Amino acid sequence: MKSKIRVSILMLLAVVLASCGFSPIQVTPNDPGLATAMEAYNETTLANIGPTETPTPKGPLTRSPTATATITATATGSRTATATATPSMVPVPKLNAFIMTCDTGIDIFNKLGEVTNAYVIVQNVGSGDANDVQVILSATDEGKPHPDKSFLVQHLPFGYEISLKLTVDTTERSLSSLTLNVTSAEGVKVTATKSGCPSLVPEKDIIQKLGSLFVVKRIATP
Repeated sequence: MKSKIRVSILMLLAVVLASCGFSPIQVTPNDPGLATAMEAYNETTLANIGPTETPTPKGPLTRSPTATATITATATGSRTATATATPSMVPVPKLNAFIMTCDTGIDIFNKLGEVTNAYVIVQNVGSGDANDVQVILSATDEGKPHPDKSFLVQHLPFGYEISLKLTVDTTERSLSSLTLNVTSAEGVKVTATKSGCPSLVPEKDIIQKLGSLFVVKRIATP
């Protein structure tokens, strides 16, 4: 009975060892019963389990680094708002000057001989007012400075005009050529000329059309 128990234990041990890859147990001839049992076991086991496979040793487990894609936002361009300055319209005056007619006479009040009278118009046709408008009449044969050869218009709004009578001292029986120079404090300059004033008689029709003299008024429309 003990012999059978020993055989059973050995057979069980042999099965365990065979499953772990060890060769079947080789029995010594000291125990005839055990030897016979083991031979029967070896024949059956070898026929069923086939050739012994040697397990491939595995090294320690290691973690492989995993590549992680990182997206970086890159500014490819930026828009810059540019304020474009629009030039504003600055009101500026613009002057016109005309010598409408002229005549000759004698000035006894200023103890002068022959003088030449010119009837002129100065207009502001710009977009801004004109200030300190200086109007000066001169002649090619001018003698002494006449007190009425110039006039200062302190303020001439745009769209307005003024009619003036200016006088210069001229040579008797000489064909005088007149020049009218107009300037303003804003730097505006304009000139008008007239060649010869032979008439001794004023042209009343033209003078009447000028209206009131030395008065600022709206520009007359035709």
